[in-house]
Amino acid sequence: MADVFDSPRATLRRAHQHITEFKAIVGDFLNSKPWSYVIDKESQPGQNIHKIQFSIQPPNTLPSVLFDVAINLRSVLDQSGYAAALASGKTAPKRTAFPFADDLAGLDNNLKRRNVAQDIPSEIVTLFVNFKPYKGGNDTLWALNKLCNTKKHCALVPLNVTKAEAKFSARLPNNFVVGTGLSGSSWNPDKKELILAIVASDLNPYINGRFTFDIGIEGIETQSGNPATRVLNAMASEVERVLVGAEAECRRLGFIK
Repeated sequence: MADVFDSPRATLRRAHQHITEFKAIVGDFLNSKPWSYVIDKESQPGQNIHKIQFSIQPPNTLPSVLFDVAINLRSVLDQSGYAAALASGKTAPKRTAFPFADDLAGLDNNLKRRNVAQDIPSEIVTLFVNFKPYKGGNDTLWALNKLCNTKKHCALVPLNVTKAEAKFSARLPNNFVVGTGLSGSSWNPDKKELILAIVASDLNPYINGRFTFDIGIEGIETQSGNPATRVLNAMASEVERVLVGAEAECRRLGFIK
């Protein structure tokens, strides 16, 4: 028998290539420093708001590469089920989709109704279920499936700047120098700006420092605020665990040598 797991392994390698491409685009964008230091003198009369503001959005190629990653990773899961079915002796398996649901009850219901995974050996189905592919179980796998489904219903998933952080010094009255790290509430994702300091309009805080940003995926609930590259790496890692586990179980069962 030919190596039935060769296809999912090749698809996983392709996913990693897309992740590398994604990282390179993100890196080039962030290294170009697409932001500027702005002093807002209008919003709060008598005070100056010192902030970092983005004027350029992430490249429009990023969502497409993101979907290339997601679709490849999702395909690895389905191909692993198909490979296991072939290894067990089935000649024309059809229902070999990897089982997903929004909760454990939904997953159990799908499997009981035989909507998915009907042609996959029961031992492999049990292995898949043990990965808890539902929200609140394995949120990384669940998010991967949601990302793929979003592709089917929407043109693109937005990718925005996230995880804004600043480390800087500012000279305030009496030559008092402060070192500050700001994130969270100081970052406004809608305006794409990070407030550094709010001071009286007659003061110059002489702000200088280092500012770091990252790119995040919007619209996937469990991954909100996480850097996209970290999310994709985590997804790839979970998918590889499923693939390796399925192949190992097929060997244990004697389906393949």
